[in-house]
Amino acid sequence: MKFCSECRNLLDPEEDKERRQLVFRCKRCNIKEATDPDSAAENTIERRNINYESKEEVFIRREIVEDNTLSRTKDHECPKCRYRGAVFFQLPEKSTDQAMTLVFVCENCGHWVRGGRD
Repeated sequence: MKFCSECRNLLDPEEDKERRQLVFRCKRCNIKEATDPDSAAENTIERRNINYESKEEVFIRREIVEDNTLSRTKDHECPKCRYRGAVFFQLPEKSTDQAMTLVFVCENCGHWVRGGRD
């Protein structure tokens, strides 16, 4: 974990797309700190838990298709653009009647569906 040198809040990792580099940004004072790509100590693994009240509140970011840790399939056809290829993951569910719900996100257009349906 890294902390802001100004306000001591936790820094969030994000991508600097122009430089193709990982940077850390403070949400409070917006300071960005670059990482040293040669330093083994700078390698970071991040886990984000998504908490929500209902499935209707779920928001899936388009950039999720770039996450190399997610499973991929060519057996899912996007209902929006008909592209055959998606990343998928399981939603964290609190009740057994909603357990094991998968979310498929199209690698082409970012459209997502629950359980492989619209």
